[in-house]
Amino acid sequence: MFLLLAIALDQVTKLHCEGTFLHSASTAARRVPSLLLFSLGVPPLQVRLGAAQPDAVTPSWLAIELTHVTNRGITLGLLESAPPTVPIAAFYATTLLGMVVSIVVLARTQRWLSLAPAGALLLFTGVLANLVDRLRIGYVIDWLVIAWRFFAWEVELPAFNFGDTYIASGITLLAAALIVRWRQGAVRRYAK
Repeated sequence: MFLLLAIALDQVTKLHCEGTFLHSASTAARRVPSLLLFSLGVPPLQVRLGAAQPDAVTPSWLAIELTHVTNRGITLGLLESAPPTVPIAAFYATTLLGMVVSIVVLARTQRWLSLAPAGALLLFTGVLANLVDRLRIGYVIDWLVIAWRFFAWEVELPAFNFGDTYIASGITLLAAALIVRWRQGAVRRYAK
């Protein structure tokens, strides 16, 4: 059930992005502030980038904006500028790898911590969500941009979608499960 709901959420947001003004050629390079966050006082990136003087820039902020990016590479736009066959081959190779890892972890779920099956399910869901786009339209739609500034430290993430979020979360949980399992094994060896 989770798998279907998560993929549906991913696809609905991508279809909404395609069906709105974000997809038009005149606004494809622009970003639109999230209206909900803007109403709560979260500044859009255009305000930060358009500030005339450094003193006018708020020392700390968070901005979440909507955009439309046709990602022909892999997760987070990696390999997008490579020759066309490289990102296509890398996409399908990483998709297959993600699915195999997920299935193996889920099949061995009795021997793993609860983090591992959750991570495997998230990874499988994200890989499948982005595969649906690639098969449906030939590329993956990325539509969300998050940036923040904490005094002198400023970060802007590449455009992404819910599928990318599922993949990143799944890999993080799988890595945490492996670390916990390794530490438990090290404690057992040390106790002997």
